[in-house]
Amino acid sequence: MSIEIEYEIFTPQMASWICAAGSSAEGIDAEKMRQIVSIGRFPADILTGIGCEDLEIVTTISVFEKMVFDHGIGTDILSRFHSILCAPKQIFNSASRPGSVVVVTLEIQRGNPIIIPIQLSKPVGKYQPNVHWVSSAYAKDNPRQLQKWEKDGLLLWGTT
Repeated sequence: MSIEIEYEIFTPQMASWICAAGSSAEGIDAEKMRQIVSIGRFPADILTGIGCEDLEIVTTISVFEKMVFDHGIGTDILSRFHSILCAPKQIFNSASRPGSVVVVTLEIQRGNPIIIPIQLSKPVGKYQPNVHWVSSAYAKDNPRQLQKWEKDGLLLWGTT
C-alpha cells in the first residue's frame, strides 16, 4: 500500500527565499527546514542511461540551506537546480554509498565542478513512495577524483 504524496514544488522564488531567510537574523523555522520539496524528475534519457526508476527527486529546505550557507552555492545556481541536474556532464555510481549516484554538473564554482550526490529509490516513510533523495551539492575540490571514478568503471552516463 502506497499513499500518493504531493510535495511543494521547488521554484526559483523558493531558492531566493531560502537565500534571504537563511541569512536573516531569524533564520528559517525548524519545522520549515524539515519540509520535503520536489525538485522534479529525471528526463527519460537519464533514467535509461543510469537504469533507475522514474521517481520524484526531492530534498529538504535544510539541505538547500546547507548548499547555500555551507557550500557557497549561489542563488543563480539554486534557482536553476532542476535544469542543471537534468543536463549533467556525467553521472557516476557512488564509490562510497551503494544505491547512490553522483551527478557532475556543467556548473563550475571556484574552478571546480559542482557535484550533486543522490540516493536512488530512498524510502521516506511508511506507506509513502520511494524517492530519489538529493543529499547535497558542492564544488568537488579534487576534480582528479572524477578521473579515478571513470578509471574504476563507475561512469554510468555522459561524456569523458
